[in-house]
Amino acid sequence: MLFLEVLIRKFLTIDRLTTCAITSCEIATLNSIN
Repeated sequence: MLFLEVLIRKFLTIDRLTTCAITSCEIATLNSIN
């Protein structure tokens, strides 16, 4: 049970980092268009 919790937390952290990276890329793309 504890092992699953650790996996879920890792996955959520990675997901959050990915979301941040995608957002940064989108902002950079918008800036370069302008």
